[in-house]
Amino acid sequence: MKRADYIAPIDARDPAYIENPYPFFERIRAAGPIHRDSLGIWWVTGHADVKALLLDKQRISRDPRNWQLYSQIRPYLADSVLERTLEQWLLSLDPPAHTRLRALVQKAFTASAALALRERIEALTDDLIDGLRGRSSFDLMASFAQPLPVRVICDLLGLPVGDYATTKQWSDLLVWVLEPSAPWAMKREADRACTEMLAYLRGQVAAARAAPRDDLLHELIEAQEKHERLSEDELLANLVLLFIAGHETTTNLIGNGMLALLRNPGQLALLRADPSLIDTAIDELLRYDGPVTLLPRVTAQPIEIGGKTVKPGELLHLVMGAAHRDPAVFKDPGRLDVTRSPNPHLAFGAGLHYCVGAPLARIEAAVALRALLRAFPSLQVAEDGVQWRTLTTLRGLQRFELEVA
Repeated sequence: MKRADYIAPIDARDPAYIENPYPFFERIRAAGPIHRDSLGIWWVTGHADVKALLLDKQRISRDPRNWQLYSQIRPYLADSVLERTLEQWLLSLDPPAHTRLRALVQKAFTASAALALRERIEALTDDLIDGLRGRSSFDLMASFAQPLPVRVICDLLGLPVGDYATTKQWSDLLVWVLEPSAPWAMKREADRACTEMLAYLRGQVAAARAAPRDDLLHELIEAQEKHERLSEDELLANLVLLFIAGHETTTNLIGNGMLALLRNPGQLALLRADPSLIDTAIDELLRYDGPVTLLPRVTAQPIEIGGKTVKPGELLHLVMGAAHRDPAVFKDPGRLDVTRSPNPHLAFGAGLHYCVGAPLARIEAAVALRALLRAFPSLQVAEDGVQWRTLTTLRGLQRFELEVA
């Protein structure tokens, strides 16, 4: 490959990128649909190519161990509790192991199951908002967007109310395992958090076995014991995944979504005037500045993408943030439009790894945003109130100070 075909790696520490990565993605896409950076990673930016790769069951793998440099680079601590746990995540597997595990998990995340949780989600939302009333300002992330999804997933798994804070601390450390450039110090902290969380969950599983109850944890235990299709290690590893995935992206959707609305007052006014737009608004917020910036994949067979042949064992970064701003698919893609329809975004993925928690995330975000707009009719972003997390794979706010005007 000619040197001109390479792109410079994106520096996720660049303050300009952290604040607004979309000009960086636009620069890459404008140069062509696929490029390889000097680290050997392929960046795929076009909506059609990203969607096709997500749907490809034969030539594309989700298992990071199929990456030809996996044993050399080792994105996790080699032979650690963390690495062994992640290698059993549903998120990291291909069929048939993926098929077996997903069949056991997805029944708890159907649209009807999510709707059954709506009343509880509304109650949790109202409780958090009650704690904000009468205040002149608050950090939306710490006081609302983070605790709400954590409480929902704890309720779903039947975890004790008093354990919210501890489980959230573990999750905040474990999310770094999704980062391609996580520093070794963070990987060590993530390994410690993984070890502690597995011990905690092992205790919760034992308690659920001793006193059966009506929650997702008990359902998974029953699947393990009756059908012998889920080992103890697989059960515990995927409980860790369910906890992280069950709240991390929803937290970011609520935070990113509120910021986008407040920075686009015309669209916010439309949504306030017609709350029935909430479903199309959620889809647009997922597209416009969604919680997932890129998805990693590995080539299992030779494949042609954008006129270039990629060999087996290569690492692909499917850049969702670029695909969602593709002018070939979205009219005026840089504009927020809460009435946009159709809206073929890929925020929940596609194909085998379509997010099992998508129905729950939609309901949580819709309930949360509606309640916030109803309770606080004149919110404003505080001066210097926005601080983004320094993450590459996920996009979300560390701090989001709002003033009640």
